[in-house]
Amino acid sequence: MPLNFDKHGNFSLGWVNDILLCVTAGDFNEEGAEALCKEVHRLAACRSSERWGFVCVNLSGNLIVPEAAGPFSELARQMGGKGLSHSALVNRNELQDQVIESLFDGSGVEVRSFRELDEAVAWFCASGYSITLEQLKPYLPSL
Repeated sequence: MPLNFDKHGNFSLGWVNDILLCVTAGDFNEEGAEALCKEVHRLAACRSSERWGFVCVNLSGNLIVPEAAGPFSELARQMGGKGLSHSALVNRNELQDQVIESLFDGSGVEVRSFRELDEAVAWFCASGYSITLEQLKPYLPSL
């Protein structure tokens, strides 16, 4: 009999211009990853722009469990075909950077990791996006 677990991992998502902002906290298990992916799909389906970016601010710096990697990897591949061109992770955990970046392999999405949100914003601007740190701050807890 398969075991069913409660969702682990908290997140909030919202659009700021052509950037989908994701703020995460806690450890993500497979159920938490699936819930986040389902919401990204829903929000991406509402976009009319052909090109969009994704920035994830990981507040806890915790690792995702191996079972959660599958849903995140599949999401990266699917969204790469639906206009996602750039994805940034703001995180304090270098090992987590490697894990997340590997999920985007073969997706066609350019992905980078940063220690500070202002570095990610500068990268998005250099990549042709119109976004400022001030536009993102209202959606973030104190960093």
